Amino acid sequence: MKDVDKTKEQILTEMAQPHARIAELEASTSRRKKTEDILRGRTRNLEARVKELTCLYEMSRFLEKPRLSLGEILQGVIAFIPPAWQYPEITCARVILSEQIVATKNFKETIWNQTSDIVSRGERVGALEVYYLAEKPKRDEGPFLKEERDLLNTIAERLGRILEQRQGEEEEKEIQVQLQYAQRMETFETLAYGIAHTFNNLFMAIIGNTSVMLLSTHPPDPHYEKLRGIERAIDRGSRVTKQLLAYARKGHCDLKNLNLNQVVRATSESFGMTRKNITIHRELAEDLLEVRADQAQIEQVLRNLYVNAAEAMPEGGGLYLKTINVTHKAGEYVLVVVRDTGGGMDKEIAGHIFDPFFTTKAQGIGTGLGLAWAYGAIKAHSGYIDVDSEKGVTTTFSIYLPAFGKRVRIR
Repeated sequence: MKDVDKTKEQILTEMAQPHARIAELEASTSRRKKTEDILRGRTRNLEARVKELTCLYEMSRFLEKPRLSLGEILQGVIAFIPPAWQYPEITCARVILSEQIVATKNFKETIWNQTSDIVSRGERVGALEVYYLAEKPKRDEGPFLKEERDLLNTIAERLGRILEQRQGEEEEKEIQVQLQYAQRMETFETLAYGIAHTFNNLFMAIIGNTSVMLLSTHPPDPHYEKLRGIERAIDRGSRVTKQLLAYARKGHCDLKNLNLNQVVRATSESFGMTRKNITIHRELAEDLLEVRADQAQIEQVLRNLYVNAAEAMPEGGGLYLKTINVTHKAGEYVLVVVRDTGGGMDKEIAGHIFDPFFTTKAQGIGTGLGLAWAYGAIKAHSGYIDVDSEKGVTTTFSIYLPAFGKRVRIR
């Protein structure tokens, strides 16, 4: 009868105890679930951090290898990316750098992607891209983690620094090459000047004696033609010494305001009359700036380039001439471009094309001073001349002369 004797209050209290226990268990389960979520999040972050550090470490070790080409660097960097992302099995990557594109073998563009710009010297030069090949749950950035965005930006920044370093090294090498070339040419200029004057003095003595002998010698005399031959040889020798003097920048320049459109048109028209198998194309800029130059020397420079182009096109071809105002090397210049459709040159030959006495012709044909003289003549006008050639395709000469300031109308 004891149960019957229980008060209503006791019964209610006993009935409430299971409900309280259930509520306590539910609260405990909720707390445990939150704790597990926190632990899973921390584990996920820790795994992402480990992947990030592993990627950066392996990439740094790879980049320490000597003499890696840019292509090898890009291939290596791309290979490190998929293992560093949440889902390596569906991750692909691509780097676009100017005209060079490197991607993982499984690469495919999808709607799930991250992109980071590659910047070198303050300019965007390319992009680094990561794609998922299938949809995944949304995270911080689509299906991607914030840590993955940070890692992508870090890799892109590293590539930008590598490009800056490579560009600096190439510029330094170019400066060294130019310095060595300038020193070599300075030595030759001094030598050429001395040789030219020495030979001029010898030629003057020989031609003087020859002229005296010719005064008392007439065609019936067997020595007459021999003396005339000496005269012609001395004349050819004098022209070579004049070229040497011009190359050494010791020749006289008769400077005056010059319209290069007129010079290009006149020289190319007269040249075209003698080379019927060559089609000449002219693109002369309107409002071209004038230059201060020796017209005879500039005309001869152009003729030398025309002849050089014609020799590269024995079966005929196209000669393309262009004039344009340009801002180059911190100044205003008039640019004259002479391009042919000949066979072009390899880099080794192009690197010596302006060297004195350098020629690809057979022995006894040409002096090897035509382009060297052109180089010296343009240099004497405070300008410069470049050559760009692609073997089997074309050769382009670019002449830069300082602009004088007054514009001329095209003629």
